[in-house]
Amino acid sequence: LPDVDLTQTAHRLRFEAMLKMPMETAIPSATADLAENTRSPNPALDKIYQAQVLWDEYMADTAVRYLDANGGRLVLFAGAAHAWRDAIPDRVERQARTAGRRLKAVSIVPWHGGEGTAGDPAGFPEGADFLLPMAGPGGGDELVAAAEAQRARLRGKPRVFPAGFL
Repeated sequence: LPDVDLTQTAHRLRFEAMLKMPMETAIPSATADLAENTRSPNPALDKIYQAQVLWDEYMADTAVRYLDANGGRLVLFAGAAHAWRDAIPDRVERQARTAGRRLKAVSIVPWHGGEGTAGDPAGFPEGADFLLPMAGPGGGDELVAAAEAQRARLRGKPRVFPAGFL
């Protein structure tokens, strides 16, 4: 198993907040808690947090091993809690450095919140390299609809990679 880094306070507070509320509410709440130093991690959640971080570390380890064996580039799809910069992406980079490699991981997080605009991103949360707005033209909701149409078109066909499945 990979080494597990449990020292990232922002990651821990965001994780705990996301257990209680939707992501678009949890992220500003956790960010404020961290900035104002108003909340400490809940010890009752230690075990579940350790499991979450082990899963992040394992996915990062798997990605690094895949790239070591195959080279090239890799797109890793993971749940929103795993996609923030301090979840899988930072762990990929740290593990690669430890192994003597230099890899760059980029986080793209789906965002349903209405704060911020392309012209004024100040209302968007920090902690991701990119946010994918889900609403509006060209947003993630359109991507989801396109993926559902592709799944319907490919339903019943053999699932041999690369078959275009999402």
